Amino acid sequence: MKLFILIVSFFMFCQSSYAETYDVVLAGKECQKDNLQQLNCSYKAGEDLHIEIAGVGQENAGIRLLTVIRTLTRR
Repeated sequence: MKLFILIVSFFMFCQSSYAETYDVVLAGKECQKDNLQQLNCSYKAGEDLHIEIAGVGQENAGIRLLTVIRTLTRR
């Protein structure tokens, strides 16, 4: 859970509304156990963010950033 909070906190700085970002990422969460009873979660927020965490709650959890797009607007 600490790992998830760290990831969400990182992406919060790229958004204007912290609560909205957290809610969107959490709404796109899907978790399942594999054949070794290891919990793996996928977090999606639209088409711009897709993160997978393998081994949630374990010491050797892994993180994959599958899609991270940040749109910059010039004034």
